[in-house]
Amino acid sequence: MSNHLKLKSMNLLKLQPSQRRSEGGRIHLGLPTWESALLRGTLYDYGCPIDAFLFHYASQFDAVEMASTFSDLPYASDMKKLKALVAEVNENFRFCPIIPRRVSHEFPLGENDHDMREFLAAVGMLGVHLGPIVLRLPETLRPENWQSVLRFARRCPKEKRFVVHLTHTDWFKKTECLFLLAAALKETTMNILVEDDFLRELPLKKIIGGDHLMIRFRGRQNLNQDDQRLAMWVYRLGEYKAFGIKNSYFFLNEQEERCLAILRRMAITIGGDIRLPEKFDENADQMRFQF
Repeated sequence: MSNHLKLKSMNLLKLQPSQRRSEGGRIHLGLPTWESALLRGTLYDYGCPIDAFLFHYASQFDAVEMASTFSDLPYASDMKKLKALVAEVNENFRFCPIIPRRVSHEFPLGENDHDMREFLAAVGMLGVHLGPIVLRLPETLRPENWQSVLRFARRCPKEKRFVVHLTHTDWFKKTECLFLLAAALKETTMNILVEDDFLRELPLKKIIGGDHLMIRFRGRQNLNQDDQRLAMWVYRLGEYKAFGIKNSYFFLNEQEERCLAILRRMAITIGGDIRLPEKFDENADQMRFQF
């Protein structure tokens, strides 16, 4: 049976247990932020104060992106507070901070060593709760300059994990540079961030390296249309242990309410060692969501 026919015949909610687990690794589901007030009434109770959002978020999910660090350098004291808060509820929780723009955008890549060291020292305070660090490339960095990304990756500390977010659209048109970068990054602790928004379909077997993988999934117009793509990711995440992937990070970039519904379906389907958002179940009826 061809891969196309196999995917076409999948039912997301009827996968076999052997297809649903990624043994020997962990799948971290999450959202771009825990701070959105739009999550009140779904993930959070309506009366939940903002300073309690992270506590409740970490009790439901295992990871979150940290876009706030892109705008400015984080304070080490703030990172210590975040670590202490999530440590109370979820030992497997991971923050995935974005390298500040003053490192990646305001100076040539790799030249602002001072702020990079300060950033790493601050997020290092997260300890075991630090997940892969995201390098968002400037939109002006073209594929022909892929060696500058490699030089940056080689200077990154070996004890931390990184992913690079490719932003220039030519990366997905001139794939020879993409493949050159991916092959070279396999000697580092940096991987390529995968954006599954159906406009940027990547040949993943050619770009996967290292022991971690980060995916951004963008939903379409309704949940039913996402079933086949989610089923495909269930299979992929289960198979990637053959590539040495120990931890996968699966983030939803979509309207908040739909993110929660899609992630809930994903959690039910994968099963095993994965956290299910119980609070969303409690509030789903009043929000009139269907699963």
